[in-house]
Amino acid sequence: MMRRIFILIVAGTLMGFLAEPASSTGPGSVYERGSYDDPYTYTHKECGFKVKVKGRAWGRSVTYNVPGSEGQAFLLDDRYHFADVVTNPRNGKKMYISGHGRFTEKQATHVEGDLWEFTQVDQGRPFTVKNGRHQTVLADHGKVIFRQVVDTLGDSKPGGDQVEFEVVRVARGSFPSLEPDFDFCALAERLIG
Repeated sequence: MMRRIFILIVAGTLMGFLAEPASSTGPGSVYERGSYDDPYTYTHKECGFKVKVKGRAWGRSVTYNVPGSEGQAFLLDDRYHFADVVTNPRNGKKMYISGHGRFTEKQATHVEGDLWEFTQVDQGRPFTVKNGRHQTVLADHGKVIFRQVVDTLGDSKPGGDQVEFEVVRVARGSFPSLEPDFDFCALAERLIG
């Protein structure tokens, strides 16, 4: 669940870091391209105990106009990296979460109205968890394909509201964080709880 949330947050958030809007807005053209380097700090209690996250996301992205969408659908191609230090402030224990890869939206299909279905591919080492001694305890690697239906809101801007999301298949490699029985909170409790 947490991994799925992370994928959706990254895909949506990266659109906000893009710089240098392109001059062409025609179908199939580049909508915007740029690089990003975003440090962040936040706290949350998703797993039943407070944690502090300090991290950084960086990379390069290109967003393309989808031909025939009349400026309502966009495809993202993002070469990303991120690194987080997750600390339990109650006991000082730390875990490290990182990833790098290429997230690409390969196809957009109009469903109806402002609804579009996207085929997405994430490949590389998109999610790795290490314990406080920097030993790997979980690592996704390879290539995975997703399907997502998005309400693009009809505003001629990248992004929108997720309506459906599913893992289609692991094309190669291993993605233990996407297994149905994976429990991120149980892992976090074991490492820093």
